[in-house]
Amino acid sequence: MSGSRWGYKAGDSQLNRSKLNGSNFWDARSARRQDSGTLRITASSHRGVAPDDRAYLVRLTAAYTGLAQPDAERRVDEAIAHAKENISRARRSAVILAFMTGAAALLGAAASWFAACAGGRVRDGEVPAHALLDWGRPMRRI
Repeated sequence: MSGSRWGYKAGDSQLNRSKLNGSNFWDARSARRQDSGTLRITASSHRGVAPDDRAYLVRLTAAYTGLAQPDAERRVDEAIAHAKENISRARRSAVILAFMTGAAALLGAAASWFAACAGGRVRDGEVPAHALLDWGRPMRRI
């Protein structure tokens, strides 16, 4: 499969740009938003954003905001850097969350093993049951 899960195929710099010539303004606007979001996601890849895709984002930013070309380029570069930072932060958080989940599972397994061993000793009669755990006999007050 040559495409990614976001619908962006390697080498496909056109994306939804064919929809931009349509007569419906809202379809063209959603296509532009989808294009810019897809391109920001590809910023975190090893290759980064292709030069023609970056130029497309600069033109799109300049058209929407009315900024000059250098200001639009700076804004696109900031957006790409911000997207890379957010994706990196999400990856780090996912690694920490996975580690903590594994540690919690390991701690739960150790606690259940300890409780099973203690319960087995009580069942076999090696040790008497603790007063709080022996529900069958009444507690004696001293």
